[in-house]
Amino acid sequence: MTSPIRTVIIDYPNALQSAVQGLKELFLIANKIIIDSQFDMQFTVSVVQTDSEFGRHSQSDIVILPPNFDGHYYRAPEPEVLQFLHDAHNKGAVLCSACAGSFILAKTGQFYAKI
Repeated sequence: MTSPIRTVIIDYPNALQSAVQGLKELFLIANKIIIDSQFDMQFTVSVVQTDSEFGRHSQSDIVILPPNFDGHYYRAPEPEVLQFLHDAHNKGAVLCSACAGSFILAKTGQFYAKI
C-alpha cells in the first residue's frame, strides 16, 4: 500500500502563479521518480485557495506558501489562513514558504527554522 504524503499549496491572493504551478509540477515529477524507483510512497498535491474550505485538508503533511507577485496580502492574511496553518502545524505538518510567504508563516507564531 502506497503511503501518501499530503501536500497543500496555498494559493492566497496575488500568490505568484508560476510558483504555485511550478511547485505542483515538481511534486508530480517527484512522483514519477518515486514510481520508477519503486518506493512505497507518493505525494498527493492540492492547491487550495484561501476562500475555499480548509477542512478537507485538515490532515496535511506539508503546507507550502509560495511567493507573492503583487499586493500586500502577506502583511495581513485572512484569519482563516492563519488558523489553518496553526492547526496544521499542531497536527504535525511541516510548514514551508518562499519569499513573502514567510511573513504569513511568521504571523502564525509557529515559524521555526530547521537547519
